Amino acid sequence: MHRPPIPRRRGPSGQLALSLLLAAMPGPGRAQDAAPLAVERGDVLSVSVLEAPELARETRVDAEGRIVLPEIGRVAVAGGTIDDARRSIEAALRAADIIRSPTVIVEVAAYRPFYVGGAVAEQGAVPYEVGLTVRHALLLAGGLDRGEGGGALSPTEFIEMNAEWRATTFALFEVDSRVARLQAELELRSDMAAPDAAEGGRDEARAIALLDAELLSDRLAIRSADQEHLRDLMAAVEFELDVLARQSANLDEAAALQREDLENARQLLTSGLTSQPRVRELEREQLQLTRGQLDVQAYTARARQNVETIGYELESADRTMQIGVRAALRDATLERARLAAELETMAARLVAAGIRLTDDARLSPLDPSVRIHRRVGGQEVTLEATMSTEILPGDILDVAIAVPPQG
Repeated sequence: MHRPPIPRRRGPSGQLALSLLLAAMPGPGRAQDAAPLAVERGDVLSVSVLEAPELARETRVDAEGRIVLPEIGRVAVAGGTIDDARRSIEAALRAADIIRSPTVIVEVAAYRPFYVGGAVAEQGAVPYEVGLTVRHALLLAGGLDRGEGGGALSPTEFIEMNAEWRATTFALFEVDSRVARLQAELELRSDMAAPDAAEGGRDEARAIALLDAELLSDRLAIRSADQEHLRDLMAAVEFELDVLARQSANLDEAAALQREDLENARQLLTSGLTSQPRVRELEREQLQLTRGQLDVQAYTARARQNVETIGYELESADRTMQIGVRAALRDATLERARLAAELETMAARLVAAGIRLTDDARLSPLDPSVRIHRRVGGQEVTLEATMSTEILPGDILDVAIAVPPQG
């Protein structure tokens, strides 16, 4: 009798991998840990009869759920267990009056295959063995297929891409920290809203944030010291103006008295009551007082000019600081936009290469998303599977690359 061929993967690599995987699997497997698998269409049964060795053979369960045996013909076995199939064959032998008390041994020679489709290198039927999981199935299907432009990276490429990603991420963190420092300095705040330095657990990031905070404190301290110095200068010049004002008043009073004395002396000189030298002496004293008044006026003018200069420097220092900080903030914002664009481009390249970003800002292969379509009680159900989900004969695995949203 012609037996339909059993589905096998072409080439020895799949079978060799299957053998190695099964040899490495711990424990007795599913057969002892769960309910026996039901016999279904596509399974290949090995049937032997101790009383009639010539009846021994391997036969496939056909589309109608039956097997064909010599002498007795078709026997329905689908839907039951191996023990149910054995009892059905024994009953058929007795009914055909071939063997009255037959001893039948039934084993599964080959389970019906399961099928793997989607993002795998080799789609199609895969021979089933007890204990296979989704992880085994992906390996037997040649691994994940990242699609056009994807594919596995070499170790060197992965290391280089990981280093580039981390370097760019760190550069962006540094710019974010700088922006936070500049914004705080512009608003004259001593606290800066630094980015989270704990992301990725990087000591360098925490060090950068700390240095920016210290730099902010130092720059604000320098500004405060400069402002205080200018205010002290302003107070000193204002005090000088006050002294000059009092000195000017004293000189004005002395000059008035001196003019009165000189006028009296001139009258006395006319009457012959004083000498010419005395008048000359008073005139010289008047010139000295006038010279002193002019000096005080000059000092007062310079002091007032100093007040204006210091006031301008007080205002100008703030404006100069704000202009410098705004220019630096503008440059940092542009740099941040450039780095963010680079990261977006890199993220697209990483997704195309099947790489995802982990919680610690490192790179790792994207996890596959696997759905299993399985017939249960005559109806098809869909299961969301993990790598450790066990596969059953006839399962259909739909594999996709789970691409996280890019934010």
